[in-house]
Order: sequence, then C-alpha cells, then structure tokens
Amino acid sequence: MNKILIDLPVKVETERLILRAPQAGDGKHIRNVVNDGYDKMIKYLQFPKTLSSQEEYEKEARSLQAKWILREDIRYTCIDKATGTIIGRLGFPPQQAVWNTPKFGVSYFIRDSFCNQGMATEAANMMARIAFDYLKALKTEIYCDENNKASQRIPEKLNFTHEATISGLWPIPNKPLSKVKLYSCFNKEELPYLGLSYSLEV
Repeated sequence: MNKILIDLPVKVETERLILRAPQAGDGKHIRNVVNDGYDKMIKYLQFPKTLSSQEEYEKEARSLQAKWILREDIRYTCIDKATGTIIGRLGFPPQQAVWNTPKFGVSYFIRDSFCNQGMATEAANMMARIAFDYLKALKTEIYCDENNKASQRIPEKLNFTHEATISGLWPIPNKPLSKVKLYSCFNKEELPYLGLSYSLEV
C-alpha cells in the first residue's frame, strides 16, 4: 500500500498523556519545550548553539503538519493531560524509516521539567504500538547516545533489546563521530503494559 493511504490515529490518549498530530500554532510551545533542557540536548545531537526563533519553530510546525498528512515525517505533539501543557514531541524520523520492510525508529524529547516521571517511557511505548498496529512494523528501533544514560533507560524499561553499538550515525559537538546504542523490539507483545488505557481516533 502507498504510505499516504495508511490511516494513522490523529490523537492517542494514555492515562496521563495525549499524543496528537502536529498543527499550526504548535511552534511557540515546541520552542518552549526545547528551551527547557536545551543545554542537555546539544550535548548529544547536532543542534545549533543558540535556540532558533519562534517564527522558525512555527514554520517547522506547519511544515510537519503537511508532512504528517503525506506520511513523509510522522511526528506527534505530547501533552500532559492534567495541565494541558505541551511537554514534548515524539516521532518516526524519516531517516530511520524503512517502509519496504517495514521498520521504524522511535524518537522522543520531553521537556526537562517533566522528566523523571516516566512520561517519556509511557509516550515511547505508545509510539512503538502505533508502529506495530498501524504501520505494520516488523521491527521498531531506538537510538541513544552511549553517554546519555537517561535516554537509554527508556528502551530498557520497554524491554527493547540492545542489539548493537554503532559509531558515526551523526556528529556531535567537540567529537567527530557519535557512538550510539541501538535498541530493538520485534513484537508488540514484548512491550510492557504499564497500566495504559487509551483511545485512538482516526
């Protein structure tokens, strides 16, 4: 099937979180999310030393809205149900998507002030389930910088297997090459339930 014909949930609810498709107006909120912990992010990823403008983030939000419809870049905005606060973004990075297998990487970023509450684990669990249920994935993957122990705990809690450690997937500040751990999951049944109760709207 052509990927543009695949139905995806526009909104996903867990006990504590809402994941929804990107939309216009998200830019200023995502910028606040990224700013809350930006110093940690730039240690592990090739991000500019200074945060982009709100206008740039809004342009990105609208571009992602279009790409989501075309299935070119599938991202979800993460919202804390208790407060209505946008706290992060998750997705299936296009550079990690192999549609003819199919297999997908799961990426996640939760703002620093909401970390250490299990929310990234809960949201990543749901993203892996979307990959298996809707994209019919045979494999989901999570890449973590070797030195980012907090990020590594997420696939480990989700029962992903540490499959390999790879050098050179992307450059990082002050080093020519990153060293990244690859974690893999091959079946939705391997994922912990984690007390999730959710509804899907297509």
